[in-house]
Amino acid sequence: MTKRPRLFDVGGIQVEIGPPISTDGGLVFVARQIRGSAWFRALVPALRTAIAGFDGQRFGFVGEEKLVRTLLALICGFAMGYRSGKEIADVIEADKLWRKVLGARVPQIDLSRLVCVLAEVGVDPLRVALLVSAAEGVSALHLDGDSSLLELHGKQEGGAFNGHYKEFGYHAGWLLDTSGRLAALWLNEGNAHTADGQAEKLEWMLQQGVRIGSYRGDAGMPSAGLMSGLEGMGATYAMRLRSNSRLDEAAQAICPELPKVGGAAAFREFQHAVKSWGTDRRVVVKFQVPETKDGAAALFAESFYFVTNLSDAAAKVVEHYLNRGEAERRFGEFVGAFEPTFRHAEMTKNEVWAQLLALAHNVLVDLRAKVDGGEELKPRLSLKPIKGEGGWSVLATTFVMGRVKPSLVRFRAFALKLANAFLNHARSQWFRLGPQHIRPAWATALIAD
Repeated sequence: MTKRPRLFDVGGIQVEIGPPISTDGGLVFVARQIRGSAWFRALVPALRTAIAGFDGQRFGFVGEEKLVRTLLALICGFAMGYRSGKEIADVIEADKLWRKVLGARVPQIDLSRLVCVLAEVGVDPLRVALLVSAAEGVSALHLDGDSSLLELHGKQEGGAFNGHYKEFGYHAGWLLDTSGRLAALWLNEGNAHTADGQAEKLEWMLQQGVRIGSYRGDAGMPSAGLMSGLEGMGATYAMRLRSNSRLDEAAQAICPELPKVGGAAAFREFQHAVKSWGTDRRVVVKFQVPETKDGAAALFAESFYFVTNLSDAAAKVVEHYLNRGEAERRFGEFVGAFEPTFRHAEMTKNEVWAQLLALAHNVLVDLRAKVDGGEELKPRLSLKPIKGEGGWSVLATTFVMGRVKPSLVRFRAFALKLANAFLNHARSQWFRLGPQHIRPAWATALIAD
C-alpha cells in the first residue's frame, strides 16, 4: 500500500510533503553532450581494450554497459557540482532522474572501483580523450601553458610544500586552448619546477596528430627543447624571459630617452643568444616608466623581456603575450567551479581524478558556448602615443560593448540546476523542466545540436 503524501495548511496555503522533486534537470543536457561527443565514443572502446588486457581485478568493467554507466556517472557528477564519489552515489540513490539518465543505480563501491581500475590502465586513454575534447572542431590548438598549485589536505603521494605559493599540494601543469577548453592537465609533485612537463606534453600532442598553432608561456617556460620543438612544429610562441645582467645591458643600449610621464611605455627588440639555446632568437623588450608615490615619473625605466618567433611589431608581440591573462582567469574559473579535492593516497588515482574533472570542465565550456550572456561595456586597453616623445606611449582605457559569457558557476546554477518533474500519461511518461526565472532562455538554448 502506497503511503499518501502528508497535507497541512500554512496561512491558507496547502502544503504537501511527498517524494522529492529533482533540481538537477540540466543533467539531461550534460549526459547528452557527453554521449554525443567524439572523445567519449572513442574513449569507451579504448578503455575496454585496456581493461581487458589487465591481469588484476576488473570488477566487470570490460562490459560496455557497466563501464559507460559508471564513467558517465563520474563525469556528469563532477559537471553538476558534486565533489566526491559518495556525493554522486547519494544523489543517484535519491534522484529518480539520475537513475533514468544512467539506466540504473550506480553504487559508491562501483565508482571507487572504476577509479582503481583506471589508475592501473586508464590514465593514458583519459589524457587522449581530454586532448581530443579540446581539439574537437578546431583546425589547430592555440595554447597557453602554466602551472598552478592545487592544495592537498592529507598525506597524498607527491604532495609537497611549494615555496612560491607557501602552500602544500600538487604543482599541476596545464595547457589551455583559447576556446577555454583544457587540452592537458597533469599533476607534478608539489615542489616541481613550473615548466615540468610542458615541452614533453607539446611533443606528445604532436605525436597524437594534433596541430599546435601557437603557444604562450610565463617566465619559467623558455627552454631550448620547448622552443626548438615549437619551431619544428611550425608553431609560433611568445614567452616571458627573466631579467638578467646580459639582457639589461642589451636593453640599456637601445632604451629611448625617458619621458617625464609615469606609466609611459616603449618597445624595442634585439637578437639574443643563450648558450643552451644553440642559436640567436628574437627578444622584444618593453620599457615601462614606473610612477613614484607622489605620482611623478621615476628616474629609470623598468624592462620586461619576451622571447618570440612572431614577426609582428614589438608592441603587438607584448599585447599578444599579455592576453594570456585570460587563460589564467579561465583556469582559476576551473578551480572555482570544481574545487578539486584529491582524496586518494596514490598519485595515479588522483591523476585519474584530475582527468575526469578536466573532461567535465570541457563539457561545461562547450555547453556554455550555446547560451547568450548578453552584452556589457568592457574596458579595452590601448596605447596612445605621447606627442614628441620618441616612440613612447601611455596606456589608455576605452569602453566598448562586448559579448559576455556567464561564469561556469553561474551557468551551472541557472542553466543546469533546474527543477523538474515526471508526468505520467496514458501511454508515455514526460519529463518537464522548470528553467530558473533569471535566465530561462539558457536552458532552451541547450536543446540546439
